[in-house]
This record gives sequence, structure tokens and C-alpha cells, in this order.
Amino acid sequence: MALLENSFASAPFRQDALELVANVYARDYANVGELARASLMALIEYFGLDVNCRFIDVQSLDISGSSSDRVLSVVKRLEGNKYITGHGAGRYLNHELFERSDVAVEYMAYNCAPYPQAHGDFTPYVSALDLVANCGKLGLESINSGTTDWRSFKNESA
Repeated sequence: MALLENSFASAPFRQDALELVANVYARDYANVGELARASLMALIEYFGLDVNCRFIDVQSLDISGSSSDRVLSVVKRLEGNKYITGHGAGRYLNHELFERSDVAVEYMAYNCAPYPQAHGDFTPYVSALDLVANCGKLGLESINSGTTDWRSFKNESA
């Protein structure tokens, strides 16, 4: 915690960021997955992104399988017709499998809108805590990325 306190010492909303971390770490978790989920949910709630949303723990769906087959099964179980994913999935996701099942695949198109940071020029892709510490709840205005279909994504990353 001391490292975060030092890193955010001159940030205007440092107390918000430090409280988020303290609240998440105040509980015990069975594994790193539970910790990651709690961290994500804390940020979602902080920015008010939980309004009119339903969050489901995929474990509760009791779906077996692995890789693309499992992800597609989750989407179908939830009666979805679109799967939005991060860039890492481009290395393994079977896009044709999704297409054959009438499920569109889209990749995040990160906007990386600059916001004021305490340590010099804007640096994208840092922790969401940096956004909280520097912008507080107004940081929500910087969270405005879109998506791009999988073919465009694959062409851009080739």
C-alpha cells in the first residue's frame, strides 16, 4: 500500500484510489480469479457502470469444454449473438466457429483518451487506479472505447 500511496501522492483523487484498493484487499479470496473479479467489480461500481447490467459468474453456468467451444457455449447459453473480446483472443479464437453459429465476434478498439496524469505526459494502458487517482469519477468520460469486427481486427494486426 505504501507504494501506491507514494505513486499517487500528488494525484487529486488519490484517496478514492487508495480506498478502492483497501476495500478489495480487506477480504480474503480463495484464488486470484476471485481477487480479479472483486477488483473489476469495485471499479465498475465506482464508475457507476453497474446500472442496468447483469453480471454472471461463468462458473454458475456449469458449462464444460475449453477454448473457443466453451466461450461459444457461454454466449449461446446467455442467448447472445455477439462476443466482444480483448486483443489476446486474436491468437486463439476460432472465428469461423462463431460465424457458423451466427455469433458475431468483435474486438475492443481502445480509444486511450488522454487525461491529466500526475507524472508528465499522458501514458496509456496503465492501471485503472491511475484514472481514478487522477480524475475521480469524472474519469468515466475517458472510458469511451468502441469495437471492431474480427476481420478488420485481424487485418489491422497482421
